[in-house]
Amino acid sequence: MKNQNVTHRFYGNGIIIDHAPFGRKVKVRFSSGEIKWVKSTDLKTIAEPTDFKIGDYVKHRTFEVGKVINITESNNEYNLTIEFIKYGEKIIKKSLANLERTNKPNTGPAEKPQQQDKVDYISRRMIESFRLGIVPYDRIDNFTFGRNEQIKKIKYWLDDSSQNISTLTGEYGSGKTHMLQYVYGSALKQGFAVSYVEIDPLECPLFRPKKIFAKITQSLQYISPLNENPKNFRSLIKMLLNEGAFKDHRYFKLLLGSSDQGIWEWIEAQDELVRPLDSEFVYDPNYPPLYPYATAANVYTYLLSGLGWSLRRFLGLKGLLVIFDEAESIDQTDYNYQIEKSKNFLNALVRVAQNDPAMENLYSCGLE
Repeated sequence: MKNQNVTHRFYGNGIIIDHAPFGRKVKVRFSSGEIKWVKSTDLKTIAEPTDFKIGDYVKHRTFEVGKVINITESNNEYNLTIEFIKYGEKIIKKSLANLERTNKPNTGPAEKPQQQDKVDYISRRMIESFRLGIVPYDRIDNFTFGRNEQIKKIKYWLDDSSQNISTLTGEYGSGKTHMLQYVYGSALKQGFAVSYVEIDPLECPLFRPKKIFAKITQSLQYISPLNENPKNFRSLIKMLLNEGAFKDHRYFKLLLGSSDQGIWEWIEAQDELVRPLDSEFVYDPNYPPLYPYATAANVYTYLLSGLGWSLRRFLGLKGLLVIFDEAESIDQTDYNYQIEKSKNFLNALVRVAQNDPAMENLYSCGLE
């Protein structure tokens, strides 16, 4: 739909100005001023920006004066949770509300202490997560019961640098995914960079290493030593490059000082292109390939190994943790050779994690 407000994971916010036939691509004017054709599946619709922020005092035509205590987005519009002096807490749809900003009233409910405001924010964020059917990773330990023995083993494993592989098995519905989310949250807080990959026989099978690597880059998070806010893959690579990492790495060293979105999408394996395109829209031979084939497992283990070593060496993080969920679907394929390719890639990942010296001879194979 033209004039629809959208957001793109790389280019940010923008507005749709044109459509290609069949709706597969749309033309977007982004807030940076750039105009690009992008895949419609890469866009998410966003609501019109709200004029209010949490803490503002507002006046409603019916409920009179109140204070904005939360703002959420639903069905492409903002909902304001307002604590009215006379009528208590109510949720008002921004698009339907007759609201105007007003001054803080002379009389009314006492201001909550700052700590209480923080508690209320955390509680409301948790409620929103529950509505989506998930538990916030940083609060999952408050909702994990009867798993003391498993938690003890998980904590021991995360603290033991000599043990780099762990498996979690159980019957369907026994809570494996919940415990993997627990591992995710615990590892992130303990100083690991963490990726969470859900194996899917159709969309993300193990016999497609490039798709697996794409999921790893897409889901990777780490907590920066400079602050407590989780950062993503691109932020991690930029920080490592600034610290002097990857000087001899065939792939990551090419990103130093680059702001080209196409190059970043290439290294994140978000694009089907084997190499970035040059000015004449042909493969740039100055960049090594990222093949989509099952036989390219060595390329992606090389990338992961270099990343894991560098973040320990240059940032002081504990390591790179990759969590695979639904790994039992490894044999849900159409052909036996796909199962063998899946096992081959999984075996390569295990050997890299265990620092198998024999893997060093495999990294260079096919990279020249």
